[in-house]
Amino acid sequence: MSECAQLILESCVKACNRVSGLLPACTLSITKTRFKFYHLASTSERLKAHDVLEGLANRYDWIEIEFEGRGFDEIPILQKVIILDSKALLDHQNISVIAKTVSQLCLALDDILVESPKWVQDIFSGYSDAWLQNKSFKGFSWKQFDGLRFGIKLITWAESYNDLKTDFRTASVKALGDSKSLEQNISIIAKVLRLKSSTYDDLSNEEVLANWGITRFAPLIRFAGDITVYFPSGEMNIENADPYVAVPLDNIESIKMKSDPAYILFIENLTSFERYTRTIKDNGLIVYTGGFPSHHWIRVVNTLKQHLSNVCEVYHWGDIDVGGYKILSYLERSLAMNIIPFRMLGNEGAHEELLIDIDDLISSLNCDGKNIAALKEKLIAQKAGNLYQYWVEQESLDPVSPIVI
Repeated sequence: MSECAQLILESCVKACNRVSGLLPACTLSITKTRFKFYHLASTSERLKAHDVLEGLANRYDWIEIEFEGRGFDEIPILQKVIILDSKALLDHQNISVIAKTVSQLCLALDDILVESPKWVQDIFSGYSDAWLQNKSFKGFSWKQFDGLRFGIKLITWAESYNDLKTDFRTASVKALGDSKSLEQNISIIAKVLRLKSSTYDDLSNEEVLANWGITRFAPLIRFAGDITVYFPSGEMNIENADPYVAVPLDNIESIKMKSDPAYILFIENLTSFERYTRTIKDNGLIVYTGGFPSHHWIRVVNTLKQHLSNVCEVYHWGDIDVGGYKILSYLERSLAMNIIPFRMLGNEGAHEELLIDIDDLISSLNCDGKNIAALKEKLIAQKAGNLYQYWVEQESLDPVSPIVI
């Protein structure tokens, strides 16, 4: 078929095949504005399109065409395409009625939502009204149905476990019925999972899934210090590990210090953790968070508190940006520790072309610990004094122990 004729027929389909309902008929004026491709086409291309459309009009009673009045020897110009039976046009083009398709998708999604957690049902209350008006809902359109249903099914399956620890392929088979569906649709599935909490907003797709206990491989916890790790099968003492040890989180029951550390320091980025554990040796417990820590990481680190006989200072060192501040807040809320922000204000090592809105930093500190409250006060004073804060990656700074500063 002529490409020009095909584009005109597609425009006819679009004009009559609406989510609100199929128009029984429609007329398209082939104007220079709306059908620029036709008017700029070569004479031979236009004539091929005419042949195709005239052939359809001669064979079927659902289409008529009209040409502009022209002289005897002038090349005709298409003026109108009239669709007298829209359903016949769709059948000829092998296209479904969108209104029927969307209604069926809504019924299918309703069935999936019935089995989902209450918070998911609440979030998607009223989605069908938006879809039936061809509008997106919470960022999801009816055209994203497959990815959306995968996301809701994964949530429903994952929340049936108290402490889920599994890999991508296993989760995909058990929740979605196919080993590859999760990876093939990871972007939209992670988008659905992000609906549960704004703390997921700055995480990568894989980090979001890791927080639900689903990882490509078993996640590791990395730490340096005089630690004993307890498993169902026994215990492992790592006091002589140098510079640190990394253990899969899967079967760790708890961790215990053989003696109280001089301090506890959480480090956001791997490069900084690697450098710190190789250069600083002062009886601190150093733990790599892996960026935004998973809930399994939180579970394991929380077991440490019951084994500490004395309270020691707990620090977090991360990037000076909104993401780093959100991680700091998440750690304090999840671990119920009074965490001290370490080297998380100031412009040493800053990217001076990347200015951070101080109000964004303040709003990202959504917890009330005294040390984080003090950080907020410093930010407020900094703003009042018209002082700037730039983005600082912790990798730009050399390791320094908190008991030296």
